[in-house]
Amino acid sequence: MKKVFLLLIAAIALACMGYAVYFKAATHKTQNMMGAKEGGMEWLRSEFHLDDVQYSKIKALHDAFEPECDKHCRDLAEANRNLAKLMQESPEYSPEIAHALEKCAEIKSECRKATLGQIYAVSHLMGSDEGLRYRRMMAACLVEQSSPKNNQLDSRQ
Repeated sequence: MKKVFLLLIAAIALACMGYAVYFKAATHKTQNMMGAKEGGMEWLRSEFHLDDVQYSKIKALHDAFEPECDKHCRDLAEANRNLAKLMQESPEYSPEIAHALEKCAEIKSECRKATLGQIYAVSHLMGSDEGLRYRRMMAACLVEQSSPKNNQLDSRQ
């Protein structure tokens, strides 16, 4: 019985080590890519088979969009903080809270419109098949972000 137990433990340990080696080998390229300074852009180049011209144009679009995206994030974080503050201070739903909530929704809408514009601009610089695959992947991210479960007030912002 003791030998069976030790054999079982050894088999489990061997299986775990095998999985760890496999996982490291399977994700090594992506981990190195994402750890680099421009990791996300390098992932995009690799995943969507971009040539140098496509990559440089998409990188320029990304760099130009980044300040706008950052501003939306800052504005939304401020609007969320304001809404949270009003909710903590008021025992009743008030016109001020309604306005703050509308402001959050307005900023989210502006952000999503800008993001969609960016997605389409990037996808048009890719080949038609890769552009369609990119839009589908990004649509899945946007739809997931807009689900009711993810629309809760986030105090971390």
